[in-house]
Amino acid sequence: MENLAAGSDLIATNSNGKRTAKKLGIPLYRLGFPILDRLGNGHRSIVGYRGTMELLFELGNIWLEAEESAHHNTYHHILEKQGES
Repeated sequence: MENLAAGSDLIATNSNGKRTAKKLGIPLYRLGFPILDRLGNGHRSIVGYRGTMELLFELGNIWLEAEESAHHNTYHHILEKQGES
């Protein structure tokens, strides 16, 4: 899976993909079974109008969080380099 996922924008898999996503630095969308590290997964809907809306919001939030994390890491990297000068 790591070879196929390299360079992807998102990994969509169950909780077992967490290690791969973290190793590759790719956001993870938990989908399928088992999802062991999130509450309420059995009540989540991803079909129909409401499910599609929830899916899009969740994916958008995943990407916003990934972008925020990347900016945070870049900012701290710049501060570290300035401290070395």
